[in-house]
Amino acid sequence: MYDFQSQPMTNSNHPTAQGEAEQPLANPDSSLCDYVVLGGGISGLSALHFLREKHPHASALLLEKESRTGGLMQTVNEDGWSVDVGPNGFLDREPMTLEIVRNVGAEPRMQRASDNAKSRFLCLRERLVKIPLSPPAFLFSGVLPLAGKLRLLCEPFVKPRRFEDDSGRIIEETIFDFAKRRIGIKAAENLVDPMVSGVFGGDSRRLSLRHCFPKMFAMEREYGSLFKALRAKKKQNPSASAAGPAGVLTSFAEGAGELPRAITERYSKFIRTGFGAERIERAGDGWSVISVAGGVVRAKKIVVATPAYAAGKLIANVDDDAANFICEVPYASMTVICTGYKNEDERAPVDGFGFLTPRKEKRRVLGALFSSSIFEGRAPEGCFQLRTMIGGASDPDGIELTDDALLRIVHNEVETMLGISREPRMVRIFRHRWAIPQYETTHERILEALRKFETANPTIAFAGNAYFGVGLNDCVLNAKRAVEKLR
Repeated sequence: MYDFQSQPMTNSNHPTAQGEAEQPLANPDSSLCDYVVLGGGISGLSALHFLREKHPHASALLLEKESRTGGLMQTVNEDGWSVDVGPNGFLDREPMTLEIVRNVGAEPRMQRASDNAKSRFLCLRERLVKIPLSPPAFLFSGVLPLAGKLRLLCEPFVKPRRFEDDSGRIIEETIFDFAKRRIGIKAAENLVDPMVSGVFGGDSRRLSLRHCFPKMFAMEREYGSLFKALRAKKKQNPSASAAGPAGVLTSFAEGAGELPRAITERYSKFIRTGFGAERIERAGDGWSVISVAGGVVRAKKIVVATPAYAAGKLIANVDDDAANFICEVPYASMTVICTGYKNEDERAPVDGFGFLTPRKEKRRVLGALFSSSIFEGRAPEGCFQLRTMIGGASDPDGIELTDDALLRIVHNEVETMLGISREPRMVRIFRHRWAIPQYETTHERILEALRKFETANPTIAFAGNAYFGVGLNDCVLNAKRAVEKLR
């Protein structure tokens, strides 16, 4: 029998420790905190770090409703398996993230992705096709049909679109429409659709190019062509590439969960868990944060680092209109199925980063990562681990599937294709109902409401991945932004 465990689906989207005692207030003798951070995910923890670095003499307190911090960024380590519940790492290109890693003492534990992870694949016509890393190799690959390759080569000659309407407002465009217009429908379907699923769990036909990929939006606006923009950028930086964002995927020896754990240990006396904030109310020149159990913490300034659906409810008593807009941020659900095998259970070694599946292939699996090929230590000696994703914005019913149904899909769409002949020796299933915020073409009006609220209430600032970027580095930068605003 294989070891089977399915994590329960909770509002917090991650497994929580049971029976932990609630931590005391960081400043029990003070009736008013200088700064309170609401939310103990990576955004809230990063905000706390920046507050302690910039204002070491100010009183600060982080409030988290669960019994542990970290949000989705957790790792389960058991019997030699290291299984990430949510994100599996970050790109090492952002100095602010690396600063946090160093300052909390986690740098010696950093782990860069293996060279094996450079190979990435698409699932096309029920087989894996390697994505070429150079333009010459791309022309001879099976990623696109000949007509699609020829259309892609026409990109420099495609005229840029009109960017503003008569009133000067940006005309929104979906990612799919942008890709179809500039590089052709075949490239949009085979390349862009699966990329959007991999990054956002999203539907490229609904997401905003400007807000999801602002650099790509700016490239056309400034240069009129993606190829022309890349050529200009290569003159400035010879390592610039169209194959993907710069940086190396980075994690830690015991998984991505090491980072929030290290931050929590560094600032433990400034963190209180088990405090479920329900609402924020004005209290003189400051604010009162009231918990669902009736507890009250007073603050001069607040960083709201909760998901958008919780942030809107928190500020409803302060500004109902802004609250309604922020609550409009849609989220894609995601189910992650981690499976482990003996090396002899497969036909050939599973090497590379993993694969993504274009939507037109009509498969339930969005993609799978070859976890133990990306990072060492993710499986016991003589074993390997896969991490399969099902759900996303295009398959909202995926999260309702039973464990048996999920494993059947993994068998039919992943194991069979990879030549894996036996049942997995390890299974972990994580259901995330509120997994990834979706920046749709209406996202700008949400940001306008947020900016208006922060202007009217300069002692409250927002952080998190629901506004200005969904990646870990984005969360760190957004936390920095919120702290700078309050300062």
